[in-house]
Amino acid sequence: LWNKVDREAKMLEVAAGVVRDAPPPPPPPRKDPDARTESASSESDDDDEFLESYRKKRLAELKAEKATPTFGAFNATASKQEYLDALATKDAVVVVHLHEPNYGPCRRLNGALAALAARRRDVRFLGLALGEAGE
Repeated sequence: LWNKVDREAKMLEVAAGVVRDAPPPPPPPRKDPDARTESASSESDDDDEFLESYRKKRLAELKAEKATPTFGAFNATASKQEYLDALATKDAVVVVHLHEPNYGPCRRLNGALAALAARRRDVRFLGLALGEAGE
C-alpha cells in the first residue's frame, strides 16, 4: 500500500514540474591505514630512529640517577670516622652540624635538618657532637 502511495506522489511531483535534487555523490574511498606510501614509510623510519635514540638517552639518565647515592636521613650521632669518610666523598654534598647535644637551639636545628634530609635525598646530613669533634 505504501509503495503505491509513494509512487503516486512521485508521479504527481513529476507532473507538476517539481525537480528533485540529484543524489549526493558517493563518499571517497577510504584509505587502508595499514597500506604505507613511500613518504609514510620514511616518516615512520624517522620516528623509529628518534624513539630509539630517546630510549637510549633516557636509560643512560636513569642509570646515572641510580648510581648517585641517596641518603634521606639526618644522623645526629655520627662518629668522627663517619665524619671523615663523608668529607672524603666527592660524589655527594655533605652538610655537617657541629652541635652541643644538650643545648636547645642545637636540638631544634637537628630537628630542622632531619626534616630537610627527608626532602633532599641527594645531600648527606651529619651531626657531630662538639665533644667528639675536639678529640
